[in-house]
Amino acid sequence: MLSEGARTKGYITDETGLHRNTIANRLDVLRAGDAIRRIHESTALYELQEDPRDGE
Repeated sequence: MLSEGARTKGYITDETGLHRNTIANRLDVLRAGDAIRRIHESTALYELQEDPRDGE
């Protein structure tokens, strides 16, 4: 979903039907690996990080 654009945790939960805690855990893992970043704190809006390999 994040490859299509920024999404909120709530949107991902609603669209996938997965439990909010499951989504939160997955997002935490992706953030820890610098794959995504939270661009808006209060709405928990996430987007993919730019891949530095794309510029090669």
